[in-house]
Amino acid sequence: MTMTELQDATKRHRRSASTVWPTVVAALAFLLAACSAQLAPSYDDYIDNNLTQLSQTIETYYAAMPATGYSKESFSKQEPFYADTLGKIEALKTRAAARPIPEGAVTRWLGMQQKPNGASGVGNEIPTVANLNLVADALQQLRDTQRTSGLSPNFAQRTVEQIRIALRNAITYEMALKR
Repeated sequence: MTMTELQDATKRHRRSASTVWPTVVAALAFLLAACSAQLAPSYDDYIDNNLTQLSQTIETYYAAMPATGYSKESFSKQEPFYADTLGKIEALKTRAAARPIPEGAVTRWLGMQQKPNGASGVGNEIPTVANLNLVADALQQLRDTQRTSGLSPNFAQRTVEQIRIALRNAITYEMALKR
């Protein structure tokens, strides 16, 4: 092979390589676009709407509280509120936990994998379920305090603020899933 033939072969190889790379890049981009990785559970309109209703129910309860708080003797009047609201929270937790979470290294890394048999742990729950657990705990604390000694306005205000934060977090997470 002469030097000129060698130079011509090198030029042809460079030209063919330069036309192959755009094709390879385009093919890889197409494949990546076709693979949509889901990192969170699917949006559920029922959960979103009921979280908002739950927030409204608790705010109405708090707004109706007399300036002196709720007495121990008035517990029987509020007992249906506690039972109904805690039941709704449990139903929402069940619904939120029943949504399939995508399997994968990223969701494991984010700490979002469901644990078997309903076991829970910080960082290992769906944010909606974790926040509803906080709401239920705070509401049970309100109920138990009113039952045993009555609710002071200051105690109720602090506890309702904890509930607001947890509900805001759950609603924000659900709204993000909607996008």
